[in-house]
Amino acid sequence: MADGAGLRDLVGATLAALAAVAVVLAAGGGREAVAVAAVVALTAWVAVEDAASFTIPDGAVVGLALVGAAVRLADARAFGLPLADEALRAAVEVALTGGALWLVREIFYRRRGFDGLGFGDVKLGAAGGVLVGAPGFAAALAAASAAGVAVLLVRHGRSQSLRAEKLAFGTLLAPALALVFALARLAPDVLPGGLAP
Repeated sequence: MADGAGLRDLVGATLAALAAVAVVLAAGGGREAVAVAAVVALTAWVAVEDAASFTIPDGAVVGLALVGAAVRLADARAFGLPLADEALRAAVEVALTGGALWLVREIFYRRRGFDGLGFGDVKLGAAGGVLVGAPGFAAALAAASAAGVAVLLVRHGRSQSLRAEKLAFGTLLAPALALVFALARLAPDVLPGGLAP
């Protein structure tokens, strides 16, 4: 990444999140709505950038992780839980979710000799761990994977040439993470038990 790209990512993430927060606050939304708006803005940035360039912006990933950490720590404080315990739980979930995608990436590379999953997807997975927790991430990953299979089948019908097809997975995973986060924050009764962090 070029020196200016990191700063551009950070500025872009900040502006996207601030714009979403401003819109929600102007509409009279509360803390939950503000967090959801920030996550939607950041995941939209990931989806658009990944679709255009097969690149997931680091600034958006950091923004998602920060929103997730802030919400989790605020919830822990509101429920009187030790902040250190929640921070440790989040760190374990980051390791599980990011580690799972890293493992898939490494196994695929060692078997096929080329990357099937980019490192940006791994970082997005780690941010997803802090944002929605490991169970929520598993649901988002399953939804994104099913959507990816559907996209490929629609693109090629019954063709056998799917092996060389590239798919910007962050374009599917980011909205799935946003959906799980939004449901967990705004309509937790809709999710099966244990999916919210």
